[in-house]
Amino acid sequence: MTAAVELHLAIPDRERAVAFLATLRPTEYDSRRGALADVLGCRVGSLDAEVRQRRPKSAAQNGGQGRPFEIKEGEVWPEPVDGALLLAKLTSTIRRCVVLPQHGDVALALWCLHTHAIEAADCAPIIALTSPEPRCGKSTVLALLSKLVRCPLTASNISPAALFRVIESQSPTLLIDEGDAFLKDNEPLRGILNSGHTRDSAYVLRCEGEDHEPKQFSTWGAKAIACIGRLPRTIQDRSITIPLRRKLPGELVTKLRDTEPGLFQELAAKCRRFAEDSRERLTAARPAIPEALNDRAADSWAPLFAIADLADGLWFAQARAAAVALSNSDADSESLGMKLLSDIRDVFDSRSIDRIASDDLLRTLLHLEECPGGDLHGKPLTARSLARLLHPFGILSGSVRLADGRTPKGYLRARFEDAFARYLPQKSATTPQPCKTSHFRENSSATSSDRVADQNTQKPLENRLCGVVADKNPPPPEEGDPGPWETRPTLN
Repeated sequence: MTAAVELHLAIPDRERAVAFLATLRPTEYDSRRGALADVLGCRVGSLDAEVRQRRPKSAAQNGGQGRPFEIKEGEVWPEPVDGALLLAKLTSTIRRCVVLPQHGDVALALWCLHTHAIEAADCAPIIALTSPEPRCGKSTVLALLSKLVRCPLTASNISPAALFRVIESQSPTLLIDEGDAFLKDNEPLRGILNSGHTRDSAYVLRCEGEDHEPKQFSTWGAKAIACIGRLPRTIQDRSITIPLRRKLPGELVTKLRDTEPGLFQELAAKCRRFAEDSRERLTAARPAIPEALNDRAADSWAPLFAIADLADGLWFAQARAAAVALSNSDADSESLGMKLLSDIRDVFDSRSIDRIASDDLLRTLLHLEECPGGDLHGKPLTARSLARLLHPFGILSGSVRLADGRTPKGYLRARFEDAFARYLPQKSATTPQPCKTSHFRENSSATSSDRVADQNTQKPLENRLCGVVADKNPPPPEEGDPGPWETRPTLN
């Protein structure tokens, strides 16, 4: 049977006919194009043009203008999935293939599951894979994630227009490499990435077409970004940061291509099934948040906590431990202004003063070993730049009367108190106590107003006695006196 007869019998309409012809090899089509055009009742030239448009084009054939692509959902595991066992398999597989900091495997496993259940979440945290130098495994981690997440799309560069258009049309999990090369000075791109952090604000508006009609584009979706150094602060603040380091000679990993066949496909399919079966519970979840997390970190970790809570108590605790540890490890991402506030509070506290002259404060800050203002964008910190950094916090300088009677320009501590309370963590009123349990306990403040509590609420410390708070140091123990770690009455 000739191709023309087959076409005539099997494909009655023109649209399907052209689609069928586009599947023929070029040599086969060229030898029969005349007969095929007769069957369709059109000129050969017209048929050639239609078939040419239907055939997929390589980048070279398309004049270097790229190629179209389509992202498809993965398969779904046919049976219900145990969440705890799935998380255990995910973390063990991740540890086999890449070297990560402590808790990194837990964070990535929960995030992979989150990408499949993202429609049940209100927040989409970015995974930030950072390293101090090249060759620390960032691209390998992205390659691993691409085998486990929902609808992966990998790119080493992306424009703002491509970003919101691909999210609107394909809803992928974006895996972006080389972030340090193009994110630093690209404010429009950073703004679009930031907008996708919460569902309510995950939109941009653009004018489209000859009539410049305003249209809305979604920016909602899961994203991972790899870079050398830190990401821009606004992106870092919306991220769960996994700091990577170069692998030591003794740290052995399995290359992705050497894993057992079908491993990643099975895990991805099970993630998909778990997400589908758990959608309603994840949507309704209101997980407990550790008090150690700030509001932005709490928002980012909440959907991962919800997934962990559906597993079992072990994952409940592991998820919170990972969140606190990884969030604390990223403490250096705070702004210059916040570091300056912290140093100034230390100056006031160490001297027990409530006012200080501007030049005295400046000299003290510049002598600090890790002063954030010692090199301000290539210029040393001055009284003017100090005032400019403090102004957004509502802190202004003025004439202050010092103990020696002078009235120079300076700062009152009272003007800092509001900023200290809002932006800096509270200093503990008690000395740290060892605790070897990963379970949560009820948090209670050791202070009440401006006074120190007589005694802290006792906490389980594996048969260790609880310390107490004193308003001054006790005298050195005499012979026969109880040791410093034994309970003493509060000194009044």
